[in-house]
Amino acid sequence: MIKANRPVRMFRTFVLFWCCVELGTIANATEFDMLEPSPDMAIYQLSNPRVEHDRFNEPIGVFDWLLMRPGQGRVRIAARTENGRVNIAFGSSIRGASGTEKYKQIFDFFNGKTKWIEFWAESEGPDNRYFMHSNSIQFGVGADPPLKPRPMADVDRADWMEFQLENNPPEQVPNGYMRPANGSVCAPGMPIIAGWRGQWEKAELVAVDHNVWAVVRYPEHDDTIVNRPISKWIAATPQTLAMARSNPNRFSPSVLLVPGTRLYVDRNAKPVSELPSVPLGMPVQCVYHGTLLDGFIASTSGEKLFIRKPGTPSSRDVPINRDQIFARPIDARKARSRVAAEAYLENVILSDDNVEEIPQRTFPVVAELPGGYQLAPMDKPINIGTEMMVSSSGEWQKVMALSDSTADTAWVPVRFEGEHRARDYRVLRKELLIAQRDLVMATRLRHAEGKVPPARAEPDPRQREIRTWKDASGKFSVEATLERVVNEVVTLKTPEGRVIQIPIEQLSTEDRTVIKQR
Repeated sequence: MIKANRPVRMFRTFVLFWCCVELGTIANATEFDMLEPSPDMAIYQLSNPRVEHDRFNEPIGVFDWLLMRPGQGRVRIAARTENGRVNIAFGSSIRGASGTEKYKQIFDFFNGKTKWIEFWAESEGPDNRYFMHSNSIQFGVGADPPLKPRPMADVDRADWMEFQLENNPPEQVPNGYMRPANGSVCAPGMPIIAGWRGQWEKAELVAVDHNVWAVVRYPEHDDTIVNRPISKWIAATPQTLAMARSNPNRFSPSVLLVPGTRLYVDRNAKPVSELPSVPLGMPVQCVYHGTLLDGFIASTSGEKLFIRKPGTPSSRDVPINRDQIFARPIDARKARSRVAAEAYLENVILSDDNVEEIPQRTFPVVAELPGGYQLAPMDKPINIGTEMMVSSSGEWQKVMALSDSTADTAWVPVRFEGEHRARDYRVLRKELLIAQRDLVMATRLRHAEGKVPPARAEPDPRQREIRTWKDASGKFSVEATLERVVNEVVTLKTPEGRVIQIPIEQLSTEDRTVIKQR
C-alpha cells in the first residue's frame, strides 16, 4: 500500500501519521495525452527529490514545489511507474505559493516491485487529455524518456473552449438577478437561473446540500440534472431570495430527487416503504443499476420487493429495496377500488406460455402441519398473491401464488419468498398448505371472456364498521369490516389491512343475516 500526506500547520503530527492518501497503480493503463498549458494557466516547478524516514524508520519520498506563474487550473500531483499511470485515490491538489509533498512506500518502489516512479503536476482537460503544469521528477532508475507535454493543436483548442464553457460559470449576472451570498438560504423549488455553457438559462433548484451545493435541473436541455456550487452557478431575484429566507417552505420542486442519485420521479411519489399497502401489479418506478426502471409490483412482502418489467416473464423479476421503489399515492389509493385492483393484477398475471416455462418441482409433505393450515383443497381456485407454504428440507417455507389457478389445475406456479433473486416453480396443488382463513383469497373469479363479474352488493362506506365475523363452525373468528360481496363470496378487511375472502355459505347464520340486511 502506498500512502502520502501533506503537513498542515495545525495538527501537523496527526496529519503526517494518519491523514494519508492511498495510492495504487492502474496496471497496463494507457498514458493520458499530456498537453502544454495555455498562457493563462498556472505553472509550477518540482524540485529536490529526496528520501527521508519517519519515526518508524520507514522510507518517505519527499519533493518540493514552487508556483512560478499564477493562473487557472485545478492542479494536482500525478504519478506513473513502468507499470502504467498511478491513481492517487483521494487526490493530491496543490494550492498556494510553495509546499512539500511526502509519500510513504512509494508504489512499492522501496520494496523492489518497481524500478522507478515519476511525479508531475497536472489539471484535467477534455476527453482524457490532461494539461501538464510542471516539469517531472523521478525516483530510481527513471523513465526513458521522461514525460513531456505536446503543444495544443487546433482541435485541442476547440475542445478546450468547449470544456471551459461546460465547467466555468458565466461571469456577469443579468440585471435584476444576484448570486446568493455565502450563508444565504436557498429553498428547493424557488425560481432561479443557472449557468449553462457560458450563458444563463432558466432552471429549477431541485435540492440543496448544506447551502453550498445545488442540484439543478435544466428543463430546456433534456431535463439534465447537475450539481453546481451555489455561490457561482445560480442566481435569483432579490425578492425570491428574501422569500426563501423568510419562508422556505412556500417553495416546492416539481420533481422528487431520488436520494444519492441524479434521478428524479414525480413530485407526489413516495417510497413504497411509506405506503400503508403495496398491492400486486401497482405501477412503480424504481432505481435499477443507476437508471429509473418502470415496472409493476410482483411481490408484497420482505425488505426487497420483486419488480416485473413490462412484457417479461416472472423469471426476469428483479429484487429492489423498498426505499428505492416509488409510487404515486393516487395509484396506491386506486387499489382500494375493485376495478382498479383487478386492473393492477392484470399487469402481473402470467400468460399460459409464461407458466409453462416455469420448471416443475415436487415438495413432498414430510413435516407436521402447522396449526391453522390445511392442504390446499382440490375443488377451490388459488388466486394470484395467495400466501401458502411448502415443505422443504424438513421445514415449512412461505411461497406466493404467481398467477390464478383454477380448481382443475394440478401444478400451481409459486415463488419462494425471502430470496435475493426470483426462484419460481410449479408445485403440485396437493403439496401446498394454505391458511384456513384464506381458503378463498382474492375472489378473482372471471368469466370466460375475461371480464370481472359484477358485484351483487356494494356496502355503503358509512356502514363499514368493525365487527366480529365467524365461520359456520364457530371455531374461527376475525375482527374486520365488510368490503363487498361478489359472486356469493364475502370480502372482509382487518384493521391491519389484511384482505380475507370467504363464501357466504361458510359464514355463521348471524353473519349471513347481517349481509342480507345490507
